[in-house]
Amino acid sequence: MRVEIKSNKSTNHRAGNNGKTYGEQQAALHTGGDFPLPFKVNVEVGHEKPAGWYRLSPSSFGTDKFGNLVLGRLSLEQEPATAAKAA
Repeated sequence: MRVEIKSNKSTNHRAGNNGKTYGEQQAALHTGGDFPLPFKVNVEVGHEKPAGWYRLSPSSFGTDKFGNLVLGRLSLEQEPATAAKAA
């Protein structure tokens, strides 16, 4: 599955308990269906992801104590073609 980050900037900033400021970036999950599924990526302000295409990292998935698949903390890996354009 591919994830598209729509912009380089974050919005809806808020202060975290750790003294850092967090915001949201608009993203969409492309599952191969007719329409992508929009969602928000929470990021620390100043550490926004470049706009472009990403894949879900294998570290985003795991299993629980019963062997069931679980989605953990979302981790995105930039696709190589996108990373080359951003450089």
